[in-house]
Amino acid sequence: MIALYRGKSLISKAIKWRTWTPYSHASWITAAGEEYEAWPKGGGVQMLTDWGANHTPGTPVDLFRIHNLDGYQRRAIQEFLMAQVGKPYDFGGVWGFMDRDDKDHNPDKWFCSELVFAACRAADVSIFRRVAAHRVSPGMLAYSPVLDYADRVYAS
Repeated sequence: MIALYRGKSLISKAIKWRTWTPYSHASWITAAGEEYEAWPKGGGVQMLTDWGANHTPGTPVDLFRIHNLDGYQRRAIQEFLMAQVGKPYDFGGVWGFMDRDDKDHNPDKWFCSELVFAACRAADVSIFRRVAAHRVSPGMLAYSPVLDYADRVYAS
């Protein structure tokens, strides 16, 4: 399941302002409640057993399901994400995303929505066609026609 955070920090507000969306962060939450996310603090790509732990308590999180996601695709997404754990955060990619300059993209590092999008693509889930992962913002994910809004929860 894709989790889109409505962050409260100054950086979150800047991301939301720049992207014209209410979302500043994206992650993947498994059926077991594990969260995979690219996070600037703590070493980049992480797997957390307590989802939302990196976020301000009370931060609203909108959850989205992918249409017709089968077991093979779900496993492929999780295997892709597990293989990325420990890879560095892509600060340059975020800056490139903010100033819309591809030269800052580094395929060996990840920022949040880029990681989620690439995981879906690795499982042959087409969130968007003809869009590179490093060009996808957290809020852009919410516009995908293959996602269904599921619920709003709050980070604790």
